[in-house]
Amino acid sequence: MKLKLHSNLRGIKLKNKSTKIIGFTLLLALFFVKPIIQTEAAVLNGEIMSYESTAPAIDGTLNSFEWSDGEPTTITLYELNNIADTLDIEIMSLYSVNEIIYFGVTIPDTNATNDYLLIAFRTNGSSPLILGSTPETMRFGNGNDMKIGFVHNNVTDDAYSLDYGPEIVFDTDEGGTNDIEGKCHTNATHVTFEWAIPFNSGDTNGRDFNIWIGIQMNCFIYYFEDENDKRYTQIRKSESDYDYSRVQLIGETPTASIKQIVTIFGTAGIGISVILLRKRKK
Repeated sequence: MKLKLHSNLRGIKLKNKSTKIIGFTLLLALFFVKPIIQTEAAVLNGEIMSYESTAPAIDGTLNSFEWSDGEPTTITLYELNNIADTLDIEIMSLYSVNEIIYFGVTIPDTNATNDYLLIAFRTNGSSPLILGSTPETMRFGNGNDMKIGFVHNNVTDDAYSLDYGPEIVFDTDEGGTNDIEGKCHTNATHVTFEWAIPFNSGDTNGRDFNIWIGIQMNCFIYYFEDENDKRYTQIRKSESDYDYSRVQLIGETPTASIKQIVTIFGTAGIGISVILLRKRKK
């Protein structure tokens, strides 16, 4: 597959054997616990609290009744090449007794057509997610989870990173399974994404996260706005700095009404690259 390079960005190719896909460009970024090389200290921007609730219907609309237990968190994203151009998104999370975690994301966008949302999670404790020392040279390490929601066909895909190539692959193209249910909904002012992901999919080929009540996990959020060819991320490129967010699964203790949180992932570094992916058809 040929790579499409953008100004001052390193190209990554997506390994994908499917013939049902057309090409597009995606910038991805992830965090890791003990970075080999990083630009500056990562800055925590957004504590995403996930509370137990009744499972919402996954239709992309973020029904206010179904999400009444959600706690909205506002996270600022920065356009990759102009940090003065910002995008404030809102994200909520819930989980249900059947061990599914849900994410609801609202993004201001008056004309979402070929746009997409990516949330990347650090999952491989033995391998850094990012190699490289500058935004221009950073690339992925091996075996880290990511979820991607596409507006154009209202499909959500499971993917992961490899450290050779470097490459990004869909789980289903390497013997894994697509273990995310997701839909989006657009109107005149914004687009909403609604995702459901199992605590533990059991898909060892897909490098999916394995979580439980009490856990914390770091994540990185990226939104591509196709209409204006803009990439909103948590990196502040001109400052050689970046933000990350953290998901916390909150549970009540059996003997008191206090909420306990157990931290297993530490502060992480990030990296960016531009890759040529291919969109799945309907």
